[in-house]
Amino acid sequence: MLTLRKSLLLALLLAVSPAGWAQSQTEHLLDAKVERVTLFLDGAEISHTHTLDLKPGRNLLVFSGISPRMDARSIRLTANPAVSVLSISSRTDYLNQAQSSPRVRQVKDSLEMTLRKITALNDEVGAYALEKDVLVKNTQLGGQGDGLTATQIREVADFYRSRSLEINRKLSELRVELEKQAELKGRLERQLQDLNASLNQERAEVTVLLSVEQALRGPVELRYLVSQAGWTPAYDIRVQDVNQEIELEYRAKVYNNTGIDWNGVRFKLSTGDPNKTAASPDLRPWYLSYAQSNYSNSRFEQAQGYMNSMLMDEMVVSTNVPGTGEGVTFREVLVTELSAEFDIATPYTVPADNKPYLVDVVEHKLPASFKHYAVPKLDRDAFLLAQITGWEELNLVEGPASIYFAGTYVGQSYIQTRDVRDTLDLSLGRDGRVLVTRTKLREFSSERVIGGKTTETHAYEIVVKNNRDVPISLSLLDQVPISQDSEIEVQVLEISGAKHNLTTGQLDWQVDLQPGASRSFRLTFAVKYPKNTTIEFERNEVRRMRSY
Repeated sequence: MLTLRKSLLLALLLAVSPAGWAQSQTEHLLDAKVERVTLFLDGAEISHTHTLDLKPGRNLLVFSGISPRMDARSIRLTANPAVSVLSISSRTDYLNQAQSSPRVRQVKDSLEMTLRKITALNDEVGAYALEKDVLVKNTQLGGQGDGLTATQIREVADFYRSRSLEINRKLSELRVELEKQAELKGRLERQLQDLNASLNQERAEVTVLLSVEQALRGPVELRYLVSQAGWTPAYDIRVQDVNQEIELEYRAKVYNNTGIDWNGVRFKLSTGDPNKTAASPDLRPWYLSYAQSNYSNSRFEQAQGYMNSMLMDEMVVSTNVPGTGEGVTFREVLVTELSAEFDIATPYTVPADNKPYLVDVVEHKLPASFKHYAVPKLDRDAFLLAQITGWEELNLVEGPASIYFAGTYVGQSYIQTRDVRDTLDLSLGRDGRVLVTRTKLREFSSERVIGGKTTETHAYEIVVKNNRDVPISLSLLDQVPISQDSEIEVQVLEISGAKHNLTTGQLDWQVDLQPGASRSFRLTFAVKYPKNTTIEFERNEVRRMRSY
């Protein structure tokens, strides 16, 4: 009975021992080459696909060369339904260093060539120094000799002086060249150190244990999320003339700091959140309230935004990216609740150097209405605005736009989608062919004192001229002051039919001008205040200038 128990125990131990498992387990060593990337605004999903011959029993898949920025919790494996996934694990592989890249080899070759030049220069310096030493010794010996005539002594002295001068000049040239090569050597060594730090870092390794009942051949796909990668929108807006369509080129600035280069990779850009949970959404009450806009309701104050190329108020966070020592700036933008995705048809190569690379997304030709906008009190130029409808279907993300008008770069604008409904306004910059002038009429302006009050009258003439060959519509804005003191009285005398906002003091003229036409407007107001006080009517700006 004891012998039978021992035999059963031994059989059981053999059945569960690692050696017993290993007999029916096939190992597949796989290089995790990046093939497809779904890039989010912050983060990316990496995909690897391999076609494998799986044998009956257990198959161990070992994916090596994976980014150390991988989120182990996000690992997913997709395979034939007949395949059972028994376990997925990951670890850091410190032994599998990145192989020398072409950039590293190029820097190493340049460094080796520089070292050879330094050695050759040092050899020349040594040779000239030896010759100079021999020359000095011969000079001393020559000084001890007798029987030389004055002519011979002079000839010897001339030779020594001439040759010494040649040697000294050559040594000076060699020292200058040595300094240059030493500086180049230092730069190459620092560059090589930076490249080794970024390329020769640890790699992750993913191990997947599969089970199949019978042999089969088919694809398996490994997917996971990585950090320190993403994209930001960048737009090019091209307009040939105010009676033509707008060409909007949707681009993306892609960056990769995952530690793994993306070579010839297929991209999909997404505005989604890769960190969403798997929990079902909870529909809560939808309460309405007044919108809290970042912009003033006053069109006069909005104009100042156009003067600054419609740059939005940004919430900026700076942080240091591990492994780079560089600060990276993040900007908060608003996106729609349902994410948008863009499949990029052309493969791109994006090195893991944390630098931005442009990717073409899509191009749109958009019908638009054009309107000019001028606030001559703040700026002497008129600004051209394009008003686009149906923009919601374009899946635009807030971002900077480079503006080109009539083939010329005119500046930066900003595609702002928050607080916008059916019309999207884009600033196309200054239009030099629409002239606006604002002149103070001295003959109609005055200052007089009656009793204890001072009354100042200010009169201005605003002239608008259309030098374009097509009609234009212009919003012309100005303002009259508003009193916030009971002792200060403001009287509006003339506004040439402008729409007057009594609350803000804003004046609004809607002007339609035919080609070559011009119009003028008068603005006159009077201010009465105590004579012993001073009121500042003109706004001043602080500018820097050099002091001599």
